[in-house]
Amino acid sequence: MKITSESIRHKIQALDVKRVELDQQFEDLSVTLLVGEAEAGPQIAEVQTQIDRLAIERKILEKGLKRAYEVEAEALEKDRAARRGGAIKKARGKAVQIVAAGKKADDLINQIKDVFEELKGLEEEIHGTLFDVRAMPTDARVGRRDLPYRLLELLNAYATGKLMFMGDQRGVEALALDAWTFLLEEDADDEQDEAA
Repeated sequence: MKITSESIRHKIQALDVKRVELDQQFEDLSVTLLVGEAEAGPQIAEVQTQIDRLAIERKILEKGLKRAYEVEAEALEKDRAARRGGAIKKARGKAVQIVAAGKKADDLINQIKDVFEELKGLEEEIHGTLFDVRAMPTDARVGRRDLPYRLLELLNAYATGKLMFMGDQRGVEALALDAWTFLLEEDADDEQDEAA
């Protein structure tokens, strides 16, 4: 059976309760002896012997309690060290993964920058071409201006958890398709004309 600091504390508490009882007995027998009852003398001596024995037992238990605290503290520290080692190993693995994820993020950022510039350039080319021939659409549609910034707006809304609060949650492709459908339909018409 493993002896713990808790079990020793319980034993000390039990000794203290017994000590209070013996002290009360000693006091009662002392009064009895003082009033002249001689048979109380040997009983007082026996109670005093028990009190002395309890004091010795308590000292032994106190030393045992101190040692139990030390052993438990050592065991706790060993357990913490073992868990710390495992936690550090796990965290180290996660650090490797986060660096790899950071690399992916950098690659994505570079792709986003390229796509941003591509969208910006294409938007400028469409506007310039249509403006040159005075064929600019007369209706206003989302996606005909600043489409690259919509990409950033969607990314930001996703990153901040606000995507669900956006009134228009369509992606960049859907906006571009809606904004420039009339040109795509004419391409289809031109292709049909060429085939005929």
